[in-house]
Amino acid sequence: MHVTQPALTKGVQKLEQELGGPLIYRERQLTQLTDLGKEVLPMLERTLTSAEAVRRRAPEFQRKEVAPPGEWNGNHNDRAFLMVGVSA
Repeated sequence: MHVTQPALTKGVQKLEQELGGPLIYRERQLTQLTDLGKEVLPMLERTLTSAEAVRRRAPEFQRKEVAPPGEWNGNHNDRAFLMVGVSA
């Protein structure tokens, strides 16, 4: 993953605000996950793994026709796009 440190910090802080607590305990040179961070980490890892799989398959997806937003032609891949609100 190619993310700058400031962007990563900002993203973590935003997620901490949304979840209502810190994910990482920071003190000088000590950084470790909080209990909340330990609980959320496996979910985040699965999300990143899934996103990476989609990114790797992007060329394959670009070759396929996708139903217009709001329509579903019965193809499982099209349904996934509709579920996340991606429009072509």
